[in-house]
Amino acid sequence: PEAVNRFELAGAIAAAHGLPAERLRRGRLAGSGLERPAYCVLDSSRARALLRTPIRGVSELDPLAAGQARP
Repeated sequence: PEAVNRFELAGAIAAAHGLPAERLRRGRLAGSGLERPAYCVLDSSRARALLRTPIRGVSELDPLAAGQARP
């Protein structure tokens, strides 16, 4: 699966649920007052090795499979 930042992930989730991703606001960690890593990536290599189901990336989100598609 591809690496995506938090903003891209939020946009993909919104789109998969039929919500307008344009309503999301991009923020900056420096101005947020939060203490967390600026770059954080989930390593799915162990899951890929153990599971028989293919691990899909964010770009493969399917609103129909999620049951959230809107006409």
